Parts: sequence; C-alpha cells; structure tokens
Amino acid sequence: MANAISLYEVSPRDGLQGLPRAIPLRKKVKLIKKLKKAGIEDIEVGSLVHPSILPMRESDKLYKKIGGDLLVVNERGFDRAIELGAESVNVVISPDDDFNKSNQKNTYQNIMNVYQNKCRDIPINRLYISCAFTTGICKQAVLDCVRWGKDISKYIVLCDTDSSATVESIESLCSDAKKITSNLSIHLHVDGDNPDYIKAAYDSGIRQFDCSVGGLGGCFSLDTAQSNLRTESLVSWALSNDIPIEEDIHVDRLLSTGEYAYNLAHSYSQTRLEKVMSKIGILI
Repeated sequence: MANAISLYEVSPRDGLQGLPRAIPLRKKVKLIKKLKKAGIEDIEVGSLVHPSILPMRESDKLYKKIGGDLLVVNERGFDRAIELGAESVNVVISPDDDFNKSNQKNTYQNIMNVYQNKCRDIPINRLYISCAFTTGICKQAVLDCVRWGKDISKYIVLCDTDSSATVESIESLCSDAKKITSNLSIHLHVDGDNPDYIKAAYDSGIRQFDCSVGGLGGCFSLDTAQSNLRTESLVSWALSNDIPIEEDIHVDRLLSTGEYAYNLAHSYSQTRLEKVMSKIGILI
C-alpha cells in the first residue's frame, strides 16, 4: 500500500554501540528474537568495526547466529562482510568532511571511492547520509550525495545526526530528495518522540522510518544528539492516525521488548568500576 509505513529497527546496533561495556552475545540474540516475535522484520544487528567499540565486538558471531543487516564503514568491513557470506551491507557517509574525519578517519572523496569499488563485490542495502539536517551543511551538498548514492545503494537514509532537524527542514529536504529517488528513509534523533517530525516526514513522502525500541541510542560521537525515534511511539502514531504498517506488529510484545531493551542498555551503561563504586555507596 502506497500510504503504509515500514519500520527499520536499529536498536541492536545504533541503540547499543555507544555503551561503555561489551554486552553478552546471548543477550543480544534474545533482544533480536524478541523484536522478531513482535513482528519487526528488518533489523540492523551490528557493525563490523574496530574491536575498541566494545558492544559491537561480536557482530560477526551475532550475524552467524541470527542473520540481519550489518553496517560497515571501510574496506576492511566490506571484506569481513563478504567473508561472513552477508547478502548486502549498510554504509555511512556525510557531506561534512569534519564529521567524516572524526567518525571514520577518512575524507568524503576517499569514502566515496571505497564504496563505489566495493559495491561491485557486495550490494549496498542502505546508505546513511549523516548530518543531512545539520545547520551549516548546504542542502545542495546533501542532495548531491543523494544523487550519487542512489546509483550504488538500494535505500538512501537521511540522518538527523545532531538532532538539529526541524519540521521545516524535514519537509524541505525530504521533498527535494524524493524527486531524486523514491527509496528514501529517515533516521531521526528526537527529544520526546516529537510526532510533528514524523508527520512532516510522512507528508513529504517518507514511508520507511528508522526506529529503536526504548528510544535507545543516538550518535555516540556527538554530545548534542538526542535519542533515536522510539519504535513504540512510531507504531502508536501510525495506529492513532489510521496509517497502515507493512509489518504485522504485536503491540504487547513490542512494549515488553522495549522494556527489555531499555533495562539491558541501562545495566551496561556503567563501566565496571562505576558499577562497583555505586554498589558500595559512592556517588558517581
């Protein structure tokens, strides 16, 4: 249905990657199984990045156990995905080179070259455009990235990386980007799950929304970023506005999964030292 929305769940990757501790593999498997039982089909389970990102360290093992989508950020990540037998990968780039250098230790042009070369070896499913709504980033630069990306990726995802999107900027950018490609998604970092932002994207033609149960995550490299759009809130908005959802969502299971995810993230949000100190009554 043309007016139906679809959900793209990012909690196992974007929701957990910023935590200071590694999360046991069995607990991530449990989270993903609960998401699937709730009716969510498309899930980004992890990223093939440097092992210093502790919560993502076992993404290869997680993929072998349960499948799902994987994010890669460099040539080595592509190669690891191919070795795992992944059918496709997700990638990220920004028109802001300062962000590229901070987030990926690389430049816009070099990242483009890697993606253009490696997409011949394994398809790219989603291209995240970071800082798409960031103040000071020229809209034309974002649209140029969309125009380039549509030729190498199935979906283009406009990301509100630093939570600077407004209703007006969402309407403007999404409307113009939809003229370039129909396979467009949005990744919002919002404060309080602002329904006006969801409506602005929907009214501008967006039908696929990134979301995260419990609102987990955001951009862990930026202090200004709010949480991810809460899956529960997106589903509630759609149901309350009589908008169909492509997935067969079991609301009660979704709510319990959100509670599980929130508690899981909270239990690993402290370092081991902080946890010991809090147990013996030292304020942190």
